[in-house]
Amino acid sequence: MINTSNTTSNVVKTCHLCEKNTTQLQTIIDCSTCKRSSHQECLELNAELVDWECIKSYDWQCMDCKICLTCNKSHDEDKMMFCDRCDRGFHTYCVNIRRVPDGSWICKKCIEHKLSNVMKNVSNHIPKHVTKEENSINNSPKTPINIEKRGRG
Repeated sequence: MINTSNTTSNVVKTCHLCEKNTTQLQTIIDCSTCKRSSHQECLELNAELVDWECIKSYDWQCMDCKICLTCNKSHDEDKMMFCDRCDRGFHTYCVNIRRVPDGSWICKKCIEHKLSNVMKNVSNHIPKHVTKEENSINNSPKTPINIEKRGRG
């Protein structure tokens, strides 16, 4: 439910889970399908893993509206699992997993995103003064060191 007055600073939203009103829009997220609002803390997502910027960057769906990102269907709820980072839904069989895992689960899209950020970070730490020749020498395959045989032989 959205009540608006003449200015956007007076927007009031009601969390459909706790039914409390808020004007602190940075702590509330709207379902792209049903348009209901939820406080981030009311969603009870894993605070250590969840990435709110990621969630706010796509058409997030509440639990009632959530569909599998792979097949775009909402059936087989008992086989539906949710990424602990982005909160997108996936059927176990759509991502080749036998059963919903115990504990945390991160989807392939989030793992790839995390890896690309790590690689960018690593490449930012490579000294710029290293020449192409030095870099190719440092990246050449290591040759085994000759070690004398000891003992029998």
